[in-house]
Formats: sequence, C-alpha cells, structure tokens
Amino acid sequence: MTSPHPLGRGLMILLAVSVFAGAGTIHYQTPMLGAFAVEFNADAAAAGWVATLTFGGFLAGTFFLVPLGDRFDKRRLILAELAVLIVALLAMAAAPSLATLALASLVVGVTAGFAQLVIPLTAELAPPATRGRVMGALLACLFLGILFGRVAGGLTAEFLGWRWTYVAAAVMLLVLAPALIRWLPSMPAKTQLGYGSLIRSLGEFLRDNATLRRASAIQFLLGISYGGFWATVAPMMLALHGFGPAQTGLLAIPGAAGIL
Repeated sequence: MTSPHPLGRGLMILLAVSVFAGAGTIHYQTPMLGAFAVEFNADAAAAGWVATLTFGGFLAGTFFLVPLGDRFDKRRLILAELAVLIVALLAMAAAPSLATLALASLVVGVTAGFAQLVIPLTAELAPPATRGRVMGALLACLFLGILFGRVAGGLTAEFLGWRWTYVAAAVMLLVLAPALIRWLPSMPAKTQLGYGSLIRSLGEFLRDNATLRRASAIQFLLGISYGGFWATVAPMMLALHGFGPAQTGLLAIPGAAGIL
C-alpha cells in the first residue's frame, strides 16, 4: 500500500537527523559517570545509578510507550515525547544533586524512545521498492547517534563541563522541533485495541514466534552486557588511569565498525 505522505528527500533527512539526535541522548552520560562522582562527592556505585535509570527508563519507554504508536497518531506521540525529553535534558544540566540527576536521567531514558517511533513511521512512509535501503540508512544514523553521544559528549564534558553536554543536547532537539512540527506527517491509528490488550499482544507475539523470542533474548543479553560495560568503564578508567570524559568517550570509536 502506498503512503498518502510521500517520503521526499527533505523529510527523509529530517527523520534521519531526528533519529541521530535522539539516539545519543541516553548515551551522553556513560563517559561522564566519573565526573558525576567527583562533582557530587559520590562513589562509583552511586554515580552508576544514572546509567541504570537511564537505560532502565529506555527499556520501560520502549515496552510501555512505543506500542502506543499503533494505537494513536505517531506524530503526536513523537512530539509529546520530544517536548518532555528536552525539559528532562535541561533538568539534568541544572541538577543540584546526584539524586536529581538520576531522576531526570530516568525521564530522559523513557522519552528517548521517540526515535523508536520515528523508525516505524519512516517504514510506513517509504515505498516498498526502497524501504530496505531507507531503513538501512536510518539505522546507520541510529548507530552514528550512539557513537556521537559517547565521543562528542565526552569531549564537551572535558572542555566545557558535563552540564554543557546536556545543554547542547537539548538545544539540538529544540532546533529540530519546529521542523518536525511543520513537516512530520500524521499517521492514522493501526488498531483500536485498548492499552491493556495492546501490551498483552506483545506477549502473544513472543509466544507464537520462536524467531522473535530468540532475537529478543539475544538483544536483551547484549543490552545488559553493553550497559554494564559502559556503566563501569568511566569510573574504572578514572580511578586507574586518570582518564576524563574525553578519553573515555574515545573508547566508543571502534563501535563505528558496527555501522558496516
């Protein structure tokens, strides 16, 4: 079926940049955990709650909010999550305590899932003949955003202070917001299921599809190991080698190979 909203070059670029900017928001904190501990006079375990709540929030947002994209207009959901995400990033920048920083990071994690709504929206807009290529480009932007979040976030934190990393992240999304409001198309709901039925349907998909169960289990375990590595590497590198956010962020560069 052809989408009533053609995916032109300009809209594709806007969606790709949105995914890029959104993907980085939950990864800025990982090279800066040591800096959080120093500023708030906390130990590595306490600073690690920022990473735990960020990724935990992302998991919750993906599970509980992203499915709403089938029930409601994805445009409205994307813009609502984007607005809350900008406020949460600014709250992290202004956080007076580690507890406030961690709570704001939870909200960042939950609402960063707007990028996971942009991806299926783009798939619906793309013509069948080019859908594979379009999705490949979009996922490349997603991985680039993760890499950018670690490297650029670490460099900004090193030379300007970690708070400016979140100010810059919020400004980046704020600049995108008017363009998304202007050009992001509305998409009709794909189901009339209630929220409870919608969430239960996820379990039914897992129950009935062995391939999906296997892929989900693999990604879940990869996510745990990936998040665990980055939640500990910054404090460890600071303690053992005196690495700041910039040096720790540079450890993400080999991840660029994943884009290939």
